[in-house]
Amino acid sequence: SEHNVLHAVAARRDPAVARAQGEKLAIELGTSETIKLEGASVIELGCGHGLPGIAAAFSGAGAVTFADYNPEVLHTLTVPNVQANTPDIATAGLVSKKPVFRYLGGDWSHLHRFIPLHSADLVLAAETIYSTAAYPKHVAILRHCLKPPHGTALIAAKSYYFGVGGGTRLFAAAVEEDGKSQTLNPKTSFLI
Repeated sequence: SEHNVLHAVAARRDPAVARAQGEKLAIELGTSETIKLEGASVIELGCGHGLPGIAAAFSGAGAVTFADYNPEVLHTLTVPNVQANTPDIATAGLVSKKPVFRYLGGDWSHLHRFIPLHSADLVLAAETIYSTAAYPKHVAILRHCLKPPHGTALIAAKSYYFGVGGGTRLFAAAVEEDGKSQTLNPKTSFLI
C-alpha cells in the first residue's frame, strides 16, 4: 500500500510560461491510460487558468478544487475559463455527471482549513516548485490532501529554475526529507 508522492512531468524544453506546463499536464491527464478519474476528487494547486483541472473534469472527475495563492486570479482567469469550457460537459454526454467545482484562494499553509484531510485522489500542480522556501508548505498540503494509500500528485515543473534555485530534483529531495509523513512515499518517478 504505497502512496505516490510525485510524478514530475518534466518538459524536454523549459517553456517560458506556467501556462505551457499546465497545458502539458492537461495533455498528460487526457492521454494517460493509467490515471482513472471517474468520480475522483481532484485538487489543482497554483491553478492559474485551470487547464489541468478542466482536463480532469473531462476525464470524469467527480469534484475539482481549484486553488491559487491570489484570489484575483481565481476571479479573473480560473472561474471564467472553467465556466467557458465546461458548461455542457454532462448534458453533451462527455461525462456521466457534471463535476462539482470549488475555488480556494490564499496561502497553502491555510488550505488545510478548507480541504478535508486525505480527501484527494489526485493533486495537480504546474510551475509550483520554483521556490525552495515554499517546499515545506507544498509537502504539508500534499500530505494533508492525498488519500492513502493510492492518492497521487502530478507536478509539472522544470528541472531547474535559474535565479531562484528550485526544481524537480530539489523538490523530490524535500519530499524524501519529510520525516513526519506516514502517508507519503518518498519514492519518485519522472514522466517525460
